[in-house]
Amino acid sequence: MRLFGDDGFRDKFGKGFLKEDFLIRFFKSLNFFLISKKIKNVFIGHDTRKSKEKILKILLKNLNYPKKILLFKNAIPTPGLHHYVEKNPSYFGIMITASHFQNNYNGFKFFYKGKKLSIYYENKIIKILYKKKFKSNFHKNTQKKNKNLKIVSYNSYIHFLNKKFIFNSKKKILIDFANGAASPLKNKLSFLKNHFKIYYQYNGTNINKKCGSLYLLKNLSKKNFKQKDFCISFDGDADRVSFSEKEYGKLESEKVALIFIKYLKSFTRKKIKSIVSTNIVNPWFKKKMRDEKIKLYISKVGDRNIINKQIKTKSIFGYETSDHYSFNHKMDGLYAAGFFLEILNYRPDIIYKVINEKIDYKLSKFKVRINKLNKIKKLIKSNQKMDDLKIVLRKSIWNSFHRLYLFQKYNSKQTKFENQVRNLLK
Repeated sequence: MRLFGDDGFRDKFGKGFLKEDFLIRFFKSLNFFLISKKIKNVFIGHDTRKSKEKILKILLKNLNYPKKILLFKNAIPTPGLHHYVEKNPSYFGIMITASHFQNNYNGFKFFYKGKKLSIYYENKIIKILYKKKFKSNFHKNTQKKNKNLKIVSYNSYIHFLNKKFIFNSKKKILIDFANGAASPLKNKLSFLKNHFKIYYQYNGTNINKKCGSLYLLKNLSKKNFKQKDFCISFDGDADRVSFSEKEYGKLESEKVALIFIKYLKSFTRKKIKSIVSTNIVNPWFKKKMRDEKIKLYISKVGDRNIINKQIKTKSIFGYETSDHYSFNHKMDGLYAAGFFLEILNYRPDIIYKVINEKIDYKLSKFKVRINKLNKIKKLIKSNQKMDDLKIVLRKSIWNSFHRLYLFQKYNSKQTKFENQVRNLLK
């Protein structure tokens, strides 16, 4: 059974990877990893899920090697925790979150050497985890009560954002906090100060509940959403952010990325040589990058993959089509929101110009179950060289099916292939 996905692991609380006996074994194993790397300090953050309380008890009881454990008092966005481990690269980071998943899920994201834990180190932990026996002296160490826990606040991250974005927006903006980790910051970030705020009264069970980035499209029909010029919606741990405009509706991530790039070019007056996205980016965006004379590097899906490619290619910007945007080698929904509002304040013409551009490729998504997979692969093989058609098939990280992404040029004759897919998946 696969443990780590592209970003930590998660499961329904009390089941699978989130059962108590598995968590005990996992954190005992993590001790060995910390010992092998001589990591003596750990940051721990969490979102607003109630299950974090039981998880923290298990974690703190079984993670005994570190000499110092700094636990953030309030819910903290994942990019906030990333901010601290980046500033303190000798610290290991543990974020307790299931991101955009519903409240009955929970999970973890891990950081080492100032960035997301790599596959190489994940495999080291897995190797320890599945050993049949632990060393006897290890058991002795894990029985000691952890006396090195310190509860801390996260003012440095707040100061970083407030220092970066200093302006007063005149537009009517609705901010949806998803009852998640960004909620405690609703009155602490100056660039969100004068806007209308909703879904911030978290109670441990309402994170992402009919709110947040995944529900933005559905919520746009609601009165309070329709009345505002723009809406900004975070997910549960605020590494993701979605945008909408009153008349247009939800903005595609490709358009948001193009807005960011055009503003960066006009603001910095420097040549942007390259950016990074994934293999499921819309072909329309590829053409736009050619027009902008910017090299577009393609990575596998996963923010860790994008950031690693960013670092390798020295690219100024990266994004996933799932509304994750990276400016400083980390996916930060709050930073992206601040940047969008800055553009809206100083160069709204860029936003409206991009909004009015026509994306000439439509995207259709399909779930492909295992019993249909071979037939779909044969169909793709016989059609993959067709003009005006882009096909991407990838295994879902957390589900037992594949995802099929079909990009077709509007008014093209390739709808026959889509109909074949639909008939095959019935």
